[in-house]
Amino acid sequence: MGSYIGGKLREALGSQKYDSSGKSSSVIRDWTPNNIRVLIVGLDFIYMLSHLRGHSAGKFVPLEAEKLEEELMSPYYGSPKLNTILNKRVLSCLEEIYVSNFYLRVPSVINLESYINGLKGKNSRLRAYGYGELSLQGSQMAISSWACGNTVGSLLAKDGGLNLSWKMVDNPEWYKHYYLRPEYYLKDKPNGNLAIHFKKVEKEYALNQSKDKARSESDSLKESYERSLRLDLESVDYIGSLLSVAMRMKSSSNEFDKKCSDAIRKSIKVQEVQGLTVDLVRSVLGDNRDSRRLCEAYSLMGMLSMDKTKLRVTEGGYINLFNVMDNMCLGVADVCISNGMSDSVKMSISMNKVPKSKFRTRFLKDNKGEGGTADDLKLVLGDMLGGFYGVV
Repeated sequence: MGSYIGGKLREALGSQKYDSSGKSSSVIRDWTPNNIRVLIVGLDFIYMLSHLRGHSAGKFVPLEAEKLEEELMSPYYGSPKLNTILNKRVLSCLEEIYVSNFYLRVPSVINLESYINGLKGKNSRLRAYGYGELSLQGSQMAISSWACGNTVGSLLAKDGGLNLSWKMVDNPEWYKHYYLRPEYYLKDKPNGNLAIHFKKVEKEYALNQSKDKARSESDSLKESYERSLRLDLESVDYIGSLLSVAMRMKSSSNEFDKKCSDAIRKSIKVQEVQGLTVDLVRSVLGDNRDSRRLCEAYSLMGMLSMDKTKLRVTEGGYINLFNVMDNMCLGVADVCISNGMSDSVKMSISMNKVPKSKFRTRFLKDNKGEGGTADDLKLVLGDMLGGFYGVV
């Protein structure tokens, strides 16, 4: 008498070695192991899903608990019988295999890890395997629902809603593997439905991967742009406070104040940033107050571009706040000197930390200062202006 569970596995796999007339044949016409995509050995059922769709694409084979228990508890149940059956069938196109946690207690039935290790390094299509709470009542609906609606590249373990503990196989090019053997199985013929199916899957999956990669790169690029634009919004607030000071100075009756106002406003003019367009800012931040405010600032600073080339990615923002403050300090220092107020520049330098900058190079004749921040230069600027107008 043969193994009960072994017979049920053969029934699920559909591995009769006869042609449609019932006669023995060296070439099997109506079956191939390469059509088997998913195999589940549950607590009280075995499930097989074929690659080719049709009325029999998915098959549940119930297991009788009493017969199964009787066989599994028998002291004569030898080496892992299901491994032997699976290995003989050479399921090289199997993509997923899952086994009930119950069989962990009876490794004489199936040793999944041993079976998986036997597939590694071969021309296998296997993608995932594992264990789970797999009873017919608790799993049938979820499995059937996934089998009816799954798409190319979909995984039952990931998308099927089952309670599984599973692993991915290190097999990134699984979709290129289909070891067909037409000399043994008629359904494996080069221009047959199965071969056509695998070629179609290979093409579609490769295309989807390419699209996913492009989408991922696009999302990553957008995230990088957003980080930089958000930093620039902070810089705009910083510069805006200084421009407000400059506007108040412009309305002063004091000629010195007016010249300092012009120097501050002139200092914010920087070079155009290729690829930094209004459309890009809006596509990243949306058409809202932030994007409008930022575009106005970019325009005022001369940074906006009509160039549609790809905007470079930067760790910081596109506004170099330190350079802007450096230019402000240089511009106001020139006004001080031209108005006979060189002492204001000297006093500011003596009272403040002057970081490594163009301003330091010019007035201290060296560039040995430590790195600093825009705030350090803001203090220098404020003292040159006498601390008026709320610069500091």
